[in-house]
Amino acid sequence: MLVTELLNDKIFKPGFEETKSIMDGKYKLVATPGYVKSGAAQSEQFRIEVQTARGTKLGWVNFEIKNGKLEALDLNVDKQFRRRGLATEMYQFARELGNEIAPSSKQTDLGKKFWSVKDHSKD
Repeated sequence: MLVTELLNDKIFKPGFEETKSIMDGKYKLVATPGYVKSGAAQSEQFRIEVQTARGTKLGWVNFEIKNGKLEALDLNVDKQFRRRGLATEMYQFARELGNEIAPSSKQTDLGKKFWSVKDHSKD
């Protein structure tokens, strides 16, 4: 794993967790390392979930490091909660945690549309 000055290496460490309340407390974002193998010093991935204020999971984005930046492996928001800015909030939170984001090289049609509306690599 290549960690650069464009990435916050703490986000990959077991035990890392940051939360952020968004949209007047209606939702919250929870950032954690991705899958961490037993005894591993750090994860190969980074994950942000969007949840209701009560903790019901509505979506997530999983990132991995590609060319020294975060790139989304997959992103999902439950259909009934799409087009509310939740995916944008997850990307913004990843940047607020000290990371640069690049568009995925394996974008779906929805992913291409998401990136065409706004450059989510910077704010």
